[in-house]
Amino acid sequence: MSVLNPPTFKSGYPKGVTEMAIQKIKRRKGVIYRVRLLINGRRISRNFVRKIDAINFRQEASLDSRIVAGCQLAFEKAASDWLENHARPRKAPGTVVNNEALIKSDILPCFGKIKLANIEPHHIDAFIAGLKSRMSNASVNSRLELIRAIFNYHIRRRTVTYNPMNAVAFLKVDPKPMHFWTLDEAKRLLEHAKAKYWETKQEAVFILYLLALNTGMRLGEMLALKWSMVDLGSGLITVCRSKCHHTHQVRETTKGRRIRHVPINDAIYGPLKELWGRRNGCEWVLSVEGRMLDNSNLWNRHWQPDIKASGVSPIRIHDMRHTYASHFMMNGGDLFKLQAILGHADMRTTMQYAHFSKAYILENANIVQFSTEKNVIKVDFKKTGSN
Repeated sequence: MSVLNPPTFKSGYPKGVTEMAIQKIKRRKGVIYRVRLLINGRRISRNFVRKIDAINFRQEASLDSRIVAGCQLAFEKAASDWLENHARPRKAPGTVVNNEALIKSDILPCFGKIKLANIEPHHIDAFIAGLKSRMSNASVNSRLELIRAIFNYHIRRRTVTYNPMNAVAFLKVDPKPMHFWTLDEAKRLLEHAKAKYWETKQEAVFILYLLALNTGMRLGEMLALKWSMVDLGSGLITVCRSKCHHTHQVRETTKGRRIRHVPINDAIYGPLKELWGRRNGCEWVLSVEGRMLDNSNLWNRHWQPDIKASGVSPIRIHDMRHTYASHFMMNGGDLFKLQAILGHADMRTTMQYAHFSKAYILENANIVQFSTEKNVIKVDFKKTGSN
């Protein structure tokens, strides 16, 4: 074991730090470099596989007292800081509830008491191995995303200098098949729902199905829809609020935090106009006796019985959104217009429907052409736009 010469800085060490050195330690699996700090009489160390990482950490720590303080920060406290100062002010309440549950149930039991600066990639690898035996790759990745986010938050605040997730690859996830109804199935469900609910106290259930299949709106967006946002004259619905599944409160924003406009087609114009005529001053489009439609037992009370009675394929309520998007593309719709209608912030989310478009595939049929002429295969590069 050898000690590398410590650096000399004009500013000296941060307050409370009286020693800072790098040790080169030989082990069976190779050499490691340990940075040792003496802070207020307490020894703290960090191990690195590469010498340059140890030197960079020592230099960062010698110039910034926050790095030194970060060496004493436990992951449990780091995760709590991230939840309170980053997640809650910026994420939807439901997302925060889910993040908090995953951190508490799976991440803290493994990393909670470990100092944030002492967590290395091999700790993450062991964490992954423990999770893979009881959950899918996608579920493992969701927990890795949280670990990465927590470290990135503290890197931006200079309490740590390194994110161990940078050296760990996410697990490969096979795409899940998309479930949606055929035109015949959608028609059968709507015919059943109209006969069962229309002009009854529960007619909002029929309108919910009708809106979902004809606009692609999310469940929370439909529940929070007010008549003031429905313009039958211009044929547009303004989507600007959503009901939170976890808090059961209406949020004055959507999932993508954007206001968007959804077209009113012929299939929903008539029922909406008729419903408007007998709204009796109620502000909610989906209402039961003047109150917002309660979705707490929608699945068991209405959705499952309606699927069974109409004889359609069992899908989720959210899959009516997929049904709309899939048929939009199969009938010649444009991807960019679909993105605007669905409210996707990222075009990559909308691209999952691209393969449903026959036009999308056929319009690119001639980009690459091989032809034979005098036994020579040629490529027409002019068609590709190449010089």
